[in-house]
Amino acid sequence: MQEFLHHLRTIQFALSFVCFSVDTVLSSIHSEVPGMGWFILPDFITLSLSGYYIITVGKQWNKNTANSDVALNIFLIILWIIYGSSKAYTFSKLIVVSGATGAQGGSVVNSLLATGHYKIRGLTRKPDSDKAKALKSKGVEVFKCDLSNKDEVKEALKGADIAWIVTNFWDPSIVGQDVNEEVRQGKMIADVAKEEGVNWLFYSSLPNTTTESGGKYSEILHFAGKNNVEQYIRKLGIPNVTFNYLGFYSQNFGGSVPTKQKENGEIEIVFPYLEEDDKIPMIDVESDTGPIVAKIIEEGPEKWNGKKVPVAAEYATLKSIAESFTKATGKTHKIKTAHNDEEVAKEFPPSFNNEEFKQMYKWFKEFGYYGKDTEVNDLSVAKKLHPNIKTFEKYVLEHYGKA
Repeated sequence: MQEFLHHLRTIQFALSFVCFSVDTVLSSIHSEVPGMGWFILPDFITLSLSGYYIITVGKQWNKNTANSDVALNIFLIILWIIYGSSKAYTFSKLIVVSGATGAQGGSVVNSLLATGHYKIRGLTRKPDSDKAKALKSKGVEVFKCDLSNKDEVKEALKGADIAWIVTNFWDPSIVGQDVNEEVRQGKMIADVAKEEGVNWLFYSSLPNTTTESGGKYSEILHFAGKNNVEQYIRKLGIPNVTFNYLGFYSQNFGGSVPTKQKENGEIEIVFPYLEEDDKIPMIDVESDTGPIVAKIIEEGPEKWNGKKVPVAAEYATLKSIAESFTKATGKTHKIKTAHNDEEVAKEFPPSFNNEEFKQMYKWFKEFGYYGKDTEVNDLSVAKKLHPNIKTFEKYVLEHYGKA
């Protein structure tokens, strides 16, 4: 019997080594391995051996085998039951991500996939799109869901342990950018999350510009509406809630932030009201949103319940933004300020020449992007969660750098 146990323990330790090795290697592999759930197979093999060990230990005890040998076997049994059970529990967690083919949600899905630790259900209105099909090929459960439809939201959140939600003020389902509809959607989703027993709800929020400015900037609806939903969620009684505050998208340049080339070859980057020394928090939304969310989930709700988390790499001055473009492209870039409403009307197309757009930049100028809230202004939180978060200069070098 002793010789048999010796060989069995050798197998146990060998299998332990294989198990941990497989875990380590596959945890470093990203979405190239669809699902990745199979890598816990060694754990269950080991647990099966542990079950056989229990019988063997009982026989040892009856034959008055050395107590130290029995104790070691018992220790191995307990170790692997705990380890294997934790693996099975981790893989049983279902995380639902809205906007799975969008900028924020897509980043979250990809980062969660990279961990290999969760089941992921990605929500989209267009499950037959190329982006949705690509997610499905990586092991994501692609789920058709219009966030304006309560029945679809209810089906989407069934069985979810964690839900990460962003409502999109610019989404076609919010006709005419109606803030009341965005608020209705956000509150309805939160209500359904509570009804379905979601343990941890993430919501992508922004400051309440109306309240903080004393009503001065009451037209920045895509900020204030999200904060309205956040305050509702805080009072709803969901066990754990966390709020992500996204910074100014690096991707905005070339879109809502226009550029103009002068006759001398210089390129002007035009901002309403803001000048060279003004700062805005920058984020590569597609690359760096997900790693922050994934790390928060890894650290657990005990640490992050009720917290507001900034999702931004740095406060970049407009001057440094222009310098980054100059460095990347080899062409001189300079900031041009539209100082008043008349100049804004001249520099920007009608789609951006509206009160919401103008008040947003006036808010940035007077209060800062995140307002005066010290919790979300502390960008070191994002850096600790994601040490490799991308500076704006690095983003520009990657996307606009000279060939």
